[in-house]
Amino acid sequence: MKNRVSSGHAFALCMTFTAGCVVPSQLTGALYTGGTATGNPAPAGSAIPEGSAAKTKTPVTVRVVPDSIVMNEQTSQQLAATVQYADGTYDADVAWSSTDSSILAVNGTTGRVTAVKAGLASVVAYSTADASKRGVVVVSVRPAPVVDAIVRVAPAAAAISVGGTVQLSGSIQTSAGEVTSNFSWSTSNQAIAVVTNGLVTGVAPGKVTITATSLQDQTKKATASISVTSGN
Repeated sequence: MKNRVSSGHAFALCMTFTAGCVVPSQLTGALYTGGTATGNPAPAGSAIPEGSAAKTKTPVTVRVVPDSIVMNEQTSQQLAATVQYADGTYDADVAWSSTDSSILAVNGTTGRVTAVKAGLASVVAYSTADASKRGVVVVSVRPAPVVDAIVRVAPAAAAISVGGTVQLSGSIQTSAGEVTSNFSWSTSNQAIAVVTNGLVTGVAPGKVTITATSLQDQTKKATASISVTSGN
């Protein structure tokens, strides 16, 4: 039942199943639809015919793809989400947020993520119809690869005795200058020498190669030659 109520006029809306009539005198130029007006609100006490209220779909699940990703710093990727409803229909009506925007920024409308710095964060997509229904993608952000870089280890060669130590250090040189980086260290023979954070300790006489690998870009590495003597 729809009645157009013009300014200065009031029409009685009489429901056959309700005694009396209701006169929505507040409605001026609004379309009255049994309790909902496109202009001014319906008056208190207006009857709402059965079945006239708008039905809201109930979201059941929110699925995000991909569900986990690895990104390099300063790169972007598009995420997608699908909302499934109780009536079996689907749409993509979600809003997006990041658990740590200092690591991972996300466009709240489009779902496009940008890796800010190395670390671990999650992106959450939640249904705009029911924010308790949400999907999550875990994102691991790696340091950006170092381009055109040379890794150096100093000293490049050293001799120590059994039980003796030497501290090695690594650096990355680029055309723009030295780049800060952390390194992992390994030895070619733990029976002759071991290494921890660049500190080499002689175990038995012999020669070993110590390798420093950049954690920022594991394709970048350099070595040092260590001779271990008996000390006698």
